[in-house]
Parts: sequence; C-alpha cells; structure tokens
Amino acid sequence: MKDYKYIPSNYFVLTYPGKTIFLAMGETMMMTAWLWPQFPSPTYMGYLATFLTWVGTEYNFYVKWLFLIIMGIHVIETLFAFYYCYKLKLTSLTTLKWTTQVFIVGIISLNYLIKPVTGKRTPEDATKDARFDKKET
Repeated sequence: MKDYKYIPSNYFVLTYPGKTIFLAMGETMMMTAWLWPQFPSPTYMGYLATFLTWVGTEYNFYVKWLFLIIMGIHVIETLFAFYYCYKLKLTSLTTLKWTTQVFIVGIISLNYLIKPVTGKRTPEDATKDARFDKKET
C-alpha cells in the first residue's frame, strides 16, 4: 500500500452504468433460471423467457453450480474490496459503496480500487496526508 499516491477518504469511481445493469440482469436471470425456471413469461420476455425456461429445466444442475461459483467469486472480491477500503482508510459510506458495487459488478469495479485513478501527487498533497509516506513494518 505504500506505493499509492494520495487518495482522499471519499474516493469512489462508479463503473459504467451499462456494464452494471447488464451484469446485474445476467446474475438475476441466472438465479431465476436456477430457482424458478417456469417463472419468465414469454408474453413479456419473448424468446428470452423460452430460453431461460429451457436452460433452467434441462440444465438446472449446471446453472445452479455456475451461479453459486460466480456468487462465491463475487463474495471473495467483496471481501478484498472491504480490506482495500480499510487499508486506504476510506469512510464507512465509501466502503459501503465499494463493497456493494464490487458484489454486483465484480473484478471490473475492484480494478478501480486496486489501481486508483488519481492525478499526479503534489507537494501540498504530501503535507495534507502523510499516512501513505510512513514506512510499513
């Protein structure tokens, strides 16, 4: 953590909303195909409902394990996000934002936390917050 530039305690980068919505809908559809394969209505969802019903009934075992593995990976990524927020000394609200976003989006969001998007560090920033200049023991 000592190589990080100055990062404000409210540092948060919102991922592209299109990616967030796409991934959240994908996770929701996978859960629906696993738990309620007959739920999607062809009236509202058309061929997608037919596909989800077919996948949920014919390949329920594989959908279940794929969903559980993906959610397990997202939980682990969320724990990493919580750890990084703690190490960067971010506020509680910012930590909540990061953990929620990482749980939904995954590694795409975690990448912004691991490699922060910041400008060049100025001498004034170094005097404002010296916590990143301390030697780690």
